[in-house]
Amino acid sequence: MDKKQLKKLRRLLKRASPGPWVEDDCNVFSEPLSQKRDEIIDQRLNGSDEPHPDPDYGDPMGWVCTTHQLRNNADADAELIVMLRNLIPTLLDDIEELQQLKINADQKHIK
Repeated sequence: MDKKQLKKLRRLLKRASPGPWVEDDCNVFSEPLSQKRDEIIDQRLNGSDEPHPDPDYGDPMGWVCTTHQLRNNADADAELIVMLRNLIPTLLDDIEELQQLKINADQKHIK
């Protein structure tokens, strides 16, 4: 993976819904946004006039995507999306560390 690809992935992570993400019945949710949604709903149930987090009720706050397909692998697809999203920051750090170790080793070998 080259530096351009690493930078692009980091930019996408910053723009995407915050992680970690979780899977529930073939749906992918941003856990922090889902928790915020639950807090707002709890406040509303206790009399708050806080606006409902899902104004159109068809796009819940925290919902990232669904893999509801007419195939048997929808749940595995959702789990894979969640796992990769949650591991990407660590994988990027590891790749960059390994690349730096290679550069350092190459420089020592040249001397």
